Amino acid sequence: MKITKNKKTLSGLAALTWLMTVTLGYVVTHKAFSPEMLTGILGSLWRILIAASLISLAAGLGQKIIPGAAKTPTILPLALGLGILSTATLLIGLSLGISLIVFGPILLTLIFWLWRDMLTFWRNFSHEINLLAPAQTGIAILGALIVLLNLPIALAPPLAFDALTYHLTLPLHYLQAGRIVYVPEIMFWGMPQLTEMLYTLALLLAGKAGPASLSWLLGLLTIISLGHYAAQKFNPNAGWIAIAALLSGYTLSTSLSWAYVEWILLLLGLAWLITLQQVCTEPGPGSLILLGAFSGLALSVKYTAGLLTILAFVGLLLRRQKPLHFLRDALTVGLTLTLISLPWWLKNLAWTGNPFYPLLFPTAEMDALRLSFYQNIPSHATLLDSLTLPWYITQWGVDGKSGPSASIGPLLLGFSALAWLGWKNRPNDQQKLIRLTAIVLAAGFGLWAIASQRNDLLIQSRLFISLFPAWALLAAAGHEALSTLKAGTIRFGRIALVVAILFVGFNLLETLTKTLPKRALEANLGLISENAYLERNLGDLHLVNQTIQTLAPTSRVLMLWETRSFYCAPRCDPDEIIDRWYHDVQTYNNPEAILAAWKAQGYSHLLISDEGASFVRAFDNAKFKDSDWKILDEVRARLGTGQKIGTYTLYNLK
Repeated sequence: MKITKNKKTLSGLAALTWLMTVTLGYVVTHKAFSPEMLTGILGSLWRILIAASLISLAAGLGQKIIPGAAKTPTILPLALGLGILSTATLLIGLSLGISLIVFGPILLTLIFWLWRDMLTFWRNFSHEINLLAPAQTGIAILGALIVLLNLPIALAPPLAFDALTYHLTLPLHYLQAGRIVYVPEIMFWGMPQLTEMLYTLALLLAGKAGPASLSWLLGLLTIISLGHYAAQKFNPNAGWIAIAALLSGYTLSTSLSWAYVEWILLLLGLAWLITLQQVCTEPGPGSLILLGAFSGLALSVKYTAGLLTILAFVGLLLRRQKPLHFLRDALTVGLTLTLISLPWWLKNLAWTGNPFYPLLFPTAEMDALRLSFYQNIPSHATLLDSLTLPWYITQWGVDGKSGPSASIGPLLLGFSALAWLGWKNRPNDQQKLIRLTAIVLAAGFGLWAIASQRNDLLIQSRLFISLFPAWALLAAAGHEALSTLKAGTIRFGRIALVVAILFVGFNLLETLTKTLPKRALEANLGLISENAYLERNLGDLHLVNQTIQTLAPTSRVLMLWETRSFYCAPRCDPDEIIDRWYHDVQTYNNPEAILAAWKAQGYSHLLISDEGASFVRAFDNAKFKDSDWKILDEVRARLGTGQKIGTYTLYNLK
């Protein structure tokens, strides 16, 4: 018996040896993978692994803090953990610095400590996916394709405008300096940087595409968590409608690959909404603290997300409790959100003397001229536009255009307005949830409408995206209500489902037509080089960046009408809010003084975006006088012809 067993073992080993010999020989002669392709694939896998590890670590931290986290939606410990990880990165980056030597041991120690909690998070998340298992197949397939089409772009070198202006440029400056430092040339440094701290870690561990990979995976988890929450409160079909409501809008879906702050705001907005609902139905000190925490974390991502702070107090008012109880609960929420967001205000105060830099009053690099230029942008929204805000941003919001500047799809507005149907037949808990969500959303739109009348930038949908989880939940309720209506053989819910599938399909088509020409998948696979990819998608700007990188290391390039400095940092100072010429021509008022000031500030070169200057001169000229443009022409004449690089001109100031 033993001899027979040994023979089988030897036969098996001999068979495997033969198989390995044949297959390895075939690989050597046929070369299925080029070295570049193998490097590209391994690099993409590494970026996804780092993103998943950071998310797991954050979720593990949240699991440790939230009591009974295994019984709460997984989005809550994840959102809280991301805030903790970001704040810890800020504090460590200020004190010990930012490098692999500093963060490597810290992160490995945390993983060793939290690995059970990390596994618990993914186990719980898989249970949430199961609730969505009775899928609306059409929405599931189309939505999955939209999400997957954005993955290659997230894994490739970054392209998105604001990412190259500050979301990634600030983390790059921190890595180049080896610690968190003041970056005077980018006024967005003063904005809350919860997301940018996470991007700093991703950039450190996974390179240029690490932050967008992290954003993409966070977006995927948020989409599924939103669907789970809607399915839990209504039914699985409602969960898929909530997902469809977000994925029918091109701007929302394509931002998965941008490395912006939109998807972490959607994540925090969802966590905030879930917690507010818990506060209003099962009040307790724990849920109040969490409500304050998520309000503070949202404010720590973007100033306009402070809207959730106001709406949190609106939610507390809806509980109709005694005044003293309301004050107690409001104080709990207020103190928590203040403590959570305090590090960002202290950072600003220490460096600039203004906790809310670059807003409110002039300090540091944001003098009175710059502050006026940035804050005093007349609104083009009419009173009717603001009064009908949901309609206006839906119908007139087009990705990349002026105004709302985002294509959000028709399903949020179309379905949410139907949530009142069949009201009397709804269970009491659904009525309470819909009423709370509708009131909060209406109050949010009201505050947004008021803001839109004060500054033209504040009509933009992306600035108030933290409201969208509530809007998507209300859309899910609207479709669920419509599904209960029948007239003979007509099932209105099925017709509405076809409409939802149709518009998600339209978005898939738009995503295909706009993502495939970028050739991101080829870049992921190493079939085209990084230079070829960037030149294809950034055009002349990539050629400019290459030229700047060839200048002497001590060179400093002042950029006019160009905000994106990621690929030429630290040698270039961007015109991050397109105000540099306005500021300098008002300050110095003649060519000699302007040139002397630039040289005194240490600039060796001047880069002008001819296309940008022409656009401002033709279409955004209200703040300039004719003499301002004449002075620019004189400055250029004194500097000679310069080096023409496509639509840019580079001058040597020396």
